[in-house]
Amino acid sequence: MNALRIIIAEDHYRVRRGMRQIVADEFPDAFIAEAENVASLKSQVFEKDWDLVISDFSMPGGNGLKALHQIRVQRPFLPVLMVSIYPEEQYAIPVLSAGASGYLNKDSISDKLTVAIKTILNGERYLIPGMEFPPHLSLSLKESFVFNCMMNGNGVDAALLHLTRDEIESIKVSVFQKLQLGTPAQLEAYVREHKLSKMNSYS
Repeated sequence: MNALRIIIAEDHYRVRRGMRQIVADEFPDAFIAEAENVASLKSQVFEKDWDLVISDFSMPGGNGLKALHQIRVQRPFLPVLMVSIYPEEQYAIPVLSAGASGYLNKDSISDKLTVAIKTILNGERYLIPGMEFPPHLSLSLKESFVFNCMMNGNGVDAALLHLTRDEIESIKVSVFQKLQLGTPAQLEAYVREHKLSKMNSYS
């Protein structure tokens, strides 16, 4: 089994090193890279393969959400855990809707970072306990991709997902189950109810 490859992007040195220490303690064999600005983050993300990105919401050189969007375009299934000083109650849903796999307030990093990482590496999204989220934000990245294809009425590119057609069908079933839907008409109604953009895979 290959060692985990994780990037920690944070412009404050002490915060970055603190997160690195937490990750290293829990995953001693992991390869951990660091970035202190958006340019460094993007150059590293697009040059090599990674298992997880942990990124500050706001860093020198650009907005964290814009960087997340660019990562989603080129690395659609790379999990990104966003962290920031902003309240989880206000920012978790917008950040998850933009395609992040999780969101943490920096004050909760020491308590929740390890759990969030393990949840995300298990193929799930990290949803903050006690908060209410629309059902589609519980979908994994691959489920979200398939969900978006269904919203747009497009076929799913099995080759892009590196899955067989049977596996794609299994994901479709999982999407309908998680959203408690039974028919395409109910899917359309769900999209309208939640005011989802048909051009967006995540929100």
